[in-house]
Amino acid sequence: MKEKEKAIVYLQGGFGNTLFQLVAYLTISNQIQSCYLVTDLTKKNLFTKILGWKIHDNMYPDLLNFMKIETKSLNLIQIFTHLILGKISKVSKRSLFGVYFFSDELNTTLFENVNFGYYQSKNFLHSNRLYVVELGKNIYHTYRNDKIKLKTGIAVHIRLGDSIWAKKHSGYYENVISILKQTNEPFTVITDSIADAKILFEKFENVEYQCNSAKHDFSLMLSANTLFMAPSTFSYWAGVALQSYEKIYMPRYLYDKLGFPHKHDKLLILD
Repeated sequence: MKEKEKAIVYLQGGFGNTLFQLVAYLTISNQIQSCYLVTDLTKKNLFTKILGWKIHDNMYPDLLNFMKIETKSLNLIQIFTHLILGKISKVSKRSLFGVYFFSDELNTTLFENVNFGYYQSKNFLHSNRLYVVELGKNIYHTYRNDKIKLKTGIAVHIRLGDSIWAKKHSGYYENVISILKQTNEPFTVITDSIADAKILFEKFENVEYQCNSAKHDFSLMLSANTLFMAPSTFSYWAGVALQSYEKIYMPRYLYDKLGFPHKHDKLLILD
């Protein structure tokens, strides 16, 4: 009897996006069939250069090595074919020749041979909560670094730059500022733009600013006792990965879109 071909999941986008795709990988591997990851679309190569895609600094290889997850590279013809079929699948909201683009409108427990998507569905993540939690633990053990710690117990993540979510929900930080004024405790701002962050927190004196590599900043967030998330997937996964904390403040938009896998007694939702 011919062995069933392995399913594949394509990784795409920045670190936060690839982690949702890893949830899909874990779901397929544990519930349906064996699976491997295709990482070609996250690397600088002829194909991504032709597409004109922005390639982010890849943090995920450390995590894949820690979890012993199998990856595979495909040739340009295979990738091009999958992308075309995936685009049609996305528009038509149906699988096509075994190629599937995740959609909330499809049965989210169905996976075909080739899988595309960002898997940022509250229903999907809730249905597969165990794999979200499992991934969070692995993220913590991979990126938590005792040599990289906050000087304060409170971390405020501010994502600006090219984030569409951040631009749409900038008012969230007005509530963050109000809470920080009440606590009157020192805090650390972790940001991709110190200049903009200093304007936002110009009336505070007990604040430290950090703007480093994505890996360094993520490690800082994993040392927080209290975390104010940004409206970003990067922040979401830092919150999911935290194994011990006093409070997590989460933008309502992020919660409504993604939910949260841990008990909510230490989670505060801010508009």
